[in-house]
Amino acid sequence: MDPYQVLGVEKTASPEKIKWAYRRRAAKAHPDNQETGNRAEFEQLFRAQKLLCNSDTRELYDKTGIVAGEDVLMEKALMMIVGLSGECVMEDPEGSLVLNIKGKLVKIRRHSDSSLASIEKALENIEKRWAGAESVKSTIVMSLEARILEFRKQIAIIDKAYLLLQDARYAQSERPTPFASLSSLSWYTR
Repeated sequence: MDPYQVLGVEKTASPEKIKWAYRRRAAKAHPDNQETGNRAEFEQLFRAQKLLCNSDTRELYDKTGIVAGEDVLMEKALMMIVGLSGECVMEDPEGSLVLNIKGKLVKIRRHSDSSLASIEKALENIEKRWAGAESVKSTIVMSLEARILEFRKQIAIIDKAYLLLQDARYAQSERPTPFASLSSLSWYTR
């Protein structure tokens, strides 16, 4: 859905212009309108207006083409990439940002896989070995099952983030790092 096209406004349209366009089109598409009412069109108009009248969701759409709330996995993957990019830049400002983010994603994925396997093994052992105090057992099982779901969601986000970076390239800088001259100082050691 292109919210600008749905409302018939330019990308530079002000919030007032967007509201005006929404009201005009929504009056025709409103389900109570016997002649031109269309529930699906009305709902699409509402979503477009809501997206464009919120500066944060509009900025997200304008920069990425993502409609907030439509693809939560994509949003979370992008947020993970953004968070990791900040870490990578601080740790290695001259390094390949794409490779560094991918490296962090691989480490996080391995850790998540290991944690998931441990929790699944613990759950299996509880199911086999626990006797008595069933209410305690069921509480622990529910807690572990919730953790398993959290890790599976995390893994899906990691995988999506990695896929988003699959075709990304990052040109290395040819300029020396600001601290390159420090390595030649006798008192500077790593």
